[in-house]
Amino acid sequence: MKTLTKMYKSVYGNPAPIEVMAEIPSYPHHDENSDKIFENTHFLSLKDAWKRHLREHEAGLSIATSNVKYAREELLKMEKQLADAAIYWQAARDAAKEAE
Repeated sequence: MKTLTKMYKSVYGNPAPIEVMAEIPSYPHHDENSDKIFENTHFLSLKDAWKRHLREHEAGLSIATSNVKYAREELLKMEKQLADAAIYWQAARDAAKEAE
């Protein structure tokens, strides 16, 4: 008969750590869902699981914030390119009319 150990798995995107069972609660073994157990995803203590879970989600916020900041900076560059292109087009159009 297998002896199972209760563990808590932190999964990014889930609101809370998930309770899982494992026969051998350590790397490189698997939990009852066939997910490999890693020291940064599976925990014997719910308190430790929550600590990691919150840190993972804080990191997700930080990455998403950085991505938005970068996208805004790139958008500003593209808007400047568009404005410059419109100015160049208008100048070329005016020059073409004068050449007629």
